[in-house]
Amino acid sequence: MKNNESKDIVDLIKLAKKGDGEAFGYLYNEFYTHVYRYIYFRVGSWSSETAEDITQEVFLKAYNSFKNYSYSGTSPLAYFYTIARNILIDKGRKKKLTIERLDLKDTDIEEIPDESETRLEQNIREEKENDLHSTIHQLPKDQQDVIILKFIDGLSNTEISKVLQKSEVAIRQLQSKGLKSLRKILNKYE
Repeated sequence: MKNNESKDIVDLIKLAKKGDGEAFGYLYNEFYTHVYRYIYFRVGSWSSETAEDITQEVFLKAYNSFKNYSYSGTSPLAYFYTIARNILIDKGRKKKLTIERLDLKDTDIEEIPDESETRLEQNIREEKENDLHSTIHQLPKDQQDVIILKFIDGLSNTEISKVLQKSEVAIRQLQSKGLKSLRKILNKYE
């Protein structure tokens, strides 16, 4: 984020904390896709409608509690991820549901294939995506969260540590263990 963009975010946060709906709306538009993608990836086969509902719940909770938000120099996206993660944990406890693997073939989040992509290339890409998602879901939940937040959503270790409420050292260890486990799992398939 450029310095000017960072200043704009700080200004938006200040306005949103004072109840400015338009400023919060900008944050909503800026972070909705990231939060939705994280939730959708975590809920897997529940449904895209469920992911949309949970995403709306995240932003509603954030809006209602944003006056208590304290900007610490990291992206406010970490705040939204923390709320999302807590809601998913609560819903998992209440419904006693397990978060299952994501099957991209049956979803509407799948990227639209390139017109020049042949059917064979599309099938190979889809198979690789499904293998990756299936492999990630074999990891322990903390490692899954770190891998998803780091490599799919592009968060820094500092941001991930705030979301997961763990030290940066713990995040690096989880990332390292997760990547080693992924290598072992993938080597079994070869």
